Amino acid sequence: NLAMKYNLVFLSAKEEEKNNPSRTLRNFALTPFTLVGDAVLLPLVIIATPIVLLTTPIGVPISN
Repeated sequence: NLAMKYNLVFLSAKEEEKNNPSRTLRNFALTPFTLVGDAVLLPLVIIATPIVLLTTPIGVPISN
C-alpha cells in the first residue's frame, strides 16, 4: 500500500576506515592506468557503436 509509511534501515556488512593509507596508495598507483584505459576505450566505443548499429539487421527474420 503506497499510503502507508515504511521504516527503512540501511546496514553495512563491513565498516571501512575513512583514511586507509594502503587504499590511497593503490588508487594513486592505478590512476594512470585507468586514465589510459579510458582514453583508449572511449574512442573505440564511439567508433564501434554506429558501425554495429548500421550493420546489424533490424527486425525478426521470418523462417519458412
